[in-house]
Amino acid sequence: ERGITCYYAKQYEAGAKQFELYQTYHANDVENSVWRYLCMVPNVGVEKARAAILPIQNDRRIPMMQIYELYRGKQTPDQVLVACHQGMPAETILAGRLFYAHLYLGLYHEVAKQHELAEKYITLAADKSLATNPNINRYMWDVARIHAEQNIAFK
Repeated sequence: ERGITCYYAKQYEAGAKQFELYQTYHANDVENSVWRYLCMVPNVGVEKARAAILPIQNDRRIPMMQIYELYRGKQTPDQVLVACHQGMPAETILAGRLFYAHLYLGLYHEVAKQHELAEKYITLAADKSLATNPNINRYMWDVARIHAEQNIAFK
């Protein structure tokens, strides 16, 4: 959470360092790697951030490994969305998977300066009906909500 706070405070170097530190504690968290990438992009650009992305091998949450591969440049947004439906999940599980896909697709498009796509996905992630879904971390839903409310992705 501290690293995400640094991101929104535009303290990108401090955020990237926080995510590097957390990696020593939990080495298979795609979100950690992605947020470090997001913190790096403003200072070094997409290509250098992609080249330095923290390695993740086994985040078991669907579609997190597909999101990781998207940020590495190895998958497409459509592949991330297709992965959400893997195994024909129950409605609340699918909604949770789609929340994370939408949030990270929105952030992905934001740093790529694809503002319409960023707005589309962040808006989907910030849907109020998702706030009580047990498959969504409340803090992360609040991140999506505040991001959408501040129109950060859409400027």
